[in-house]
Amino acid sequence: MGDQKDFFISYTQADKDFAEWIAWTLEENAYTTLIQAWDIVTGTNFVLAMDRASRECRQTILVLSENYLRSDFSRSEWAVGFAKDPRGETRKLLPIRVRECHPDGLLTDLVYTDLVGLSPADAKAALLRALEPRLKPSKAPSFPQNIAAPLSSQATPYPASYPKPAPVRPPAPAPTSKRYMVGLKVDFKLNTPDGLRRVIFGLQKTTGNDVITWIIDFSLFERIDKTLAFSDPLVELHVQVDTALNKQAETAANQGLTPDQAAHALGSAADDAKAAAVGTIAEGQAHQSIQATLEKD
Repeated sequence: MGDQKDFFISYTQADKDFAEWIAWTLEENAYTTLIQAWDIVTGTNFVLAMDRASRECRQTILVLSENYLRSDFSRSEWAVGFAKDPRGETRKLLPIRVRECHPDGLLTDLVYTDLVGLSPADAKAALLRALEPRLKPSKAPSFPQNIAAPLSSQATPYPASYPKPAPVRPPAPAPTSKRYMVGLKVDFKLNTPDGLRRVIFGLQKTTGNDVITWIIDFSLFERIDKTLAFSDPLVELHVQVDTALNKQAETAANQGLTPDQAAHALGSAADDAKAAAVGTIAEGQAHQSIQATLEKD
């Protein structure tokens, strides 16, 4: 990998667009980065390269989203930095939130920089500001103007000259937040007969304010010899299921995938997910192909 890089960009495929924008912005500002999309090229040992990246780069940027927080492989990447700096004293881990999510577990107490809802210019400024070791302003702050006026040297008559106090209004009730509950989560491990391809087809049901949402967590693994262990997934996609397929998702989650559904997941859906990962087809097309698994008998 050559000289030590400044930042290792840790992300999931679902957030590749944000990860590449972060890497480009940093390199445009004279930082060096290592990112899977650009640096783990054909012929590279993927597992060894990612291991070296997480250990040897000065800092690791976590591209935070719900997809990232749910990924076991992302967790293994930031765990190396956390083990080296559990107190955050050297800021080995720099969390950057790019989508709505709520870090938990060991990440709960790490301060993150939030890019959610920002314009491109404001997001760039926030990202670069996050790298600074201290946020002291470049010019002196203005002297505060709302200090209390000095007391008068003359006595004030009591109590006629005092204005009546304004009525105290009760505070407005806090807005009711949405409550979400995971109602069901199941993973199906599918293997081709030759043992060279594996698909993890996960179904998760979430209920929020009486609205049911199904998510497919789709991971594709491949190996050249069935005597070898599967390494990290080639593709990880998180697909929100169309509501028209909610009934099929419920049936599959409770009764298991049918042979036709398993064959489609291992075949057409896996092929399209792999093609989307290398840019041959749009990611949305792969999402449709993965959802089509539920339509099979």
